[in-house]
Order: sequence, then C-alpha cells, then structure tokens
Amino acid sequence: MQLLVSLDVSYNHLRHVTSLWPIHHVSSLKELNIKCNQIGAHSVDTKRYLIPTCLNNSTEEGQNHLNCLYLWEVLEVFKGLALRQLEAHGNPITQDNHWREGVIQALPSLLWLDGIRVSS
Repeated sequence: MQLLVSLDVSYNHLRHVTSLWPIHHVSSLKELNIKCNQIGAHSVDTKRYLIPTCLNNSTEEGQNHLNCLYLWEVLEVFKGLALRQLEAHGNPITQDNHWREGVIQALPSLLWLDGIRVSS
C-alpha cells in the first residue's frame, strides 16, 4: 500500500470516518472516494477513542477549537495526507454545515471536493 495513489471505498457501508484511520499512513494517496457510505449516520463510534482527539485530551497543541468541536474525526484521520481529490457526497456527515470547511482545513493540498473545485 505504500505506493497506493487512488482508493475507492464507495458503497461499502462505512459508518464512521475513523474506519479510514489506516489510510492516515499512506502518504502517496492522492484520490479518495468514500461516497455513498453511512459516515455520520450513527452517533456512536467505538473506535474514536483509539485515535488522538480533543475528547481524550491528546490533540496537538494549537488545533482549531471550533473544528475540534464539530469534525475532529475528519481532522485527525485526514491531516497529513496530500489528497488532491475527495469524493464524499452521499454520506450524512456531508450535510454538516462545517463539513466542507473542516475537510479543506484538514487537507490543504485538496483541489477537488465532491466534484467542486476548492478555491484558494
């Protein structure tokens, strides 16, 4: 997986963005398709406490508190990746008012989000 550039896990019934934690270490990943899953439909994620978060007091200092309140999972899973394209539409989490802003902050290299060009 060290050379993986594109990953499509759409239509896989993923329930939480933390299910994607293993991709956090795939630095070559440029395109990710997670559309039409169930991310954000279920409020309880039993895996979330395995990941450093604002809820277990192990976030990096200086992390934006607003984003931590709303989409900390997205920030933790996606930060450090060099994704250019992300397709996530069709997931309940994308209905959150802070979704787009949080993803763009977590992925500064992102050029396309759900088929829409990310403005600089």
